[in-house]
Amino acid sequence: MEKSEPYSSQEIADVLGVKLPRTRQLLNELISLGLIQATAATKNRKYIKI
Repeated sequence: MEKSEPYSSQEIADVLGVKLPRTRQLLNELISLGLIQATAATKNRKYIKI
């Protein structure tokens, strides 16, 4: 991930080669660790590396 570049969960799932539900689980773990930030509550949510 490029810093300050927003990515959707589907884009990340495609790169990782895992299913979308698992990708969302991993993204939520990264958010709780403070490694990434979500830009929206639910719809059109993007993730940014901080």
